[in-house]
Order: sequence, then C-alpha cells, then structure tokens
Amino acid sequence: HIWLEKAERLWKFIESGIKIDGSMHRSTHDRQTLNASSNASGSIFGAKLYLATGNQDYLDWAKGLYLWTKENLLDPDDFTYYESMKVTGEVNKKKISYVSGQMIQAGAVLFKITGRKSYLDDARKTAAGCHKMFFVPCTDDNGKAFSILQPGDIWSHAIMLRGLTDLYDADGDPTYVNDVRKSLEYAWNHAKSSTGLFKNDMSGQDEPNRYSLITQAAMAEMYARM
Repeated sequence: HIWLEKAERLWKFIESGIKIDGSMHRSTHDRQTLNASSNASGSIFGAKLYLATGNQDYLDWAKGLYLWTKENLLDPDDFTYYESMKVTGEVNKKKISYVSGQMIQAGAVLFKITGRKSYLDDARKTAAGCHKMFFVPCTDDNGKAFSILQPGDIWSHAIMLRGLTDLYDADGDPTYVNDVRKSLEYAWNHAKSSTGLFKNDMSGQDEPNRYSLITQAAMAEMYARM
C-alpha cells in the first residue's frame, strides 16, 4: 500500500490548492492561471483514488474539477477544450491534444464509476472533436486513405491516447484507437531515423533538426498502450 499512501499524501497537497469555485491553480508559483490540464488531470486523479479507496470525498472532488473545466474552458462548437484562463476571466483559446484528451479520460472514468451517460456522451463528443482537429489525411502504402496523428507534440498525442483508450474500454467503438494504431504502424515504416529515433511527424515527410527524448518516450508509451 506504499504507493497508495504516497498518492493520498500527494492529493492532500493538491486539495490545498483547490479554490472555493472548484477550480485549481496551475501551480504554487502561478496563482493567476487556471489550466484545463491541471483541473482535468486532478479530476482523473481524484476518480482513480476513489476507485482505489472507495472514499467519496475523492469522487466529489473529481466531479467538481470536471464540472468547472467543462463550464469554463469548453468550446461548444466542437466540444474540444481551451488551454487555460486567467483568474480575471480572460480565456487562452489555444488548443492542444492532451488538454482535450484528459477530459475524454476524465469523462470515461467518471462514467465507469457513476454510470451517468452524460459523462460518456461528453467524452464521445470531445473525441470526435479531437479526431477532426488533431488528425490529418494520409494514404498508406496500399493507397488506402486514413487519418494520421498530425505533426507536432507527440507527447501530447500520447496523453490524448490515454483518454481515447479509456473511452474505447467504455463504449467499444474502435474508430479513434484504430486511427492511432494506423498512425503508429505508418510511423514505424516512414518516420524513423537510421538509428531508430522517431520524428515529430508520423508521416515522415518533415525532417527534424533534432530528435527529442520526450518524443521517443511518447512513442514507446503509445506502442505499449496499443
């Protein structure tokens, strides 16, 4: 139980940073920014602690953090999420795959716990929005069209995949994980250097001027998760 004990101790620290309105600051050093990523990941963490302990307080916190993020950072046009907002209410409308991916995961886990279909519906809508925003058209070696993960922050896509796989576990729809699988298969043959390091473009078209360790770790995680 040592790891659970450490996790609960960490949650006590996180809980101390949750505001009265149910939101969480980005960090102890930044009291002006409220990020979707910190609040969504807090929701996931609380939900998983509830699954491990049965402590209702963890689930209540998880629901609250989820609700705050949905009410304040959701783009209703495509059901993806903005990155953050200032305490003044000014929203940073940048979008990155891991932010929405964490809300997919939070919704899937909360659905697993509560059985409330609204959480599953939210996760499905956000997954559909992510598929349109963070995948691009590609053609495989047999001339068949598919959607490949777009070039850029591969580590972010790996976090999004955590949400997509939890959603797949919840509803059995393989649409999104299949396109991730195809992306990874294509990358294996087209996006590796001669030394086996992966580019940030899974299609292999863009030649990088450097190779990032975080990209290699993200690719390893995605292959393992598949």
